[in-house]
Order: sequence, then structure tokens, then C-alpha cells
Amino acid sequence: MIEEIEKLIKKYSHHKVEDLGTYKPGFLAINIKKYYLNNGATIIRDTLIKPTKRAAIIIPKTINNTYIMVVQPRVATKRGVTVEFPAGLIEDNEDIIEGVKRELLEETGYTCSNVKMQTEYYQDTATTSSTLAILSADHCQKVQEQKLDNDEFITYIEVTLKDIEELINKNYIVDGNTMLAVALIKLKNL
Repeated sequence: MIEEIEKLIKKYSHHKVEDLGTYKPGFLAINIKKYYLNNGATIIRDTLIKPTKRAAIIIPKTINNTYIMVVQPRVATKRGVTVEFPAGLIEDNEDIIEGVKRELLEETGYTCSNVKMQTEYYQDTATTSSTLAILSADHCQKVQEQKLDNDEFITYIEVTLKDIEELINKNYIVDGNTMLAVALIKLKNL
């Protein structure tokens, strides 16, 4: 099987790229490129470019064995608001563990310890080279008030795993990143 996959990788890889331009209307940019594949075909693809290459989501567990989640506007969803684990962009020069600690503190006012990388993956291999890491942390404690940006509107909640399952079943948790994080909680007993 690996041999066959390696042949396909060679066949579908590109040997030349032509940049057709970038459009940046706001937070995201869209870059358009023409790829010349080894099989003789050409394809044109749009790529979303985020301000940084990495984002992270944290699974924060309190000293009372509850999880901290956030409720915030996500205007592209049906409801326009979602329940998810705290997440954010990691600055290009920032350590990922320090970045998720910063995001957790800003969004919720909680600190944490024992932060561990669980996985890192491409968010959408068809449209972006950005990755998302999922980290876990425990012993989270409230130490300050939230420090949100002017355009951030976030309320944090403490929930049990049973609560999370109900939120998924009732379509309050609808994003794949949070659902993958929940699967990791169950798989790794986080």
C-alpha cells in the first residue's frame, strides 16, 4: 500500500507554481496559484491566508474536574453563536504552550498547568496551510477577569463531560475542532 501511495504522491505533486495574485479584503487574504502537476495537468487553487500559520485550541480542566468552554459569536454558523473550547491564533514567534496559556487567560481569566500537546493538524488541506494544535491542561483556576479585544464577545462556562455530550447532541457544539477535542478527551481519558 505505501508503495502505491508513494507513486501517487509523485504523480500528483507539482513541479512548478505560478502565483496569480493575492486579494486581502480584511482579516484573511486569498492567494491564487496555478500548479503544474507531474502528471502533465494544471490546476488553479485558492488558498486562505491567516495572519499567522498556527492556531491552537485548549482543553482546560479545572481543579473540580469540569471543563472550561466559551460561548461566542461565530457568524458563519446557522445559529450564529457556538459553544467551543478556548482557542486562538499563535503568533509566529510564540511558543505554542505559552500561546494557549495566553489565550485561555485572555478569554476566561483562568490559568492552567500541565499543558500537553495532544495533536496538530491542517484545518483544511484544500484551502489553507494553517495548522491547528489541540492541547490539554489541568488544574485551571480563575485568577483574573477576562481581557478581551474590542471585537470579542465571549462568555465562559464550566461543564462536565455529560454536559458536553448534551451540547453536541443538541447542536450547540457544531465545530469539528471541538468535536475532535471531545474525542481526544474520551480516547485519552483527559
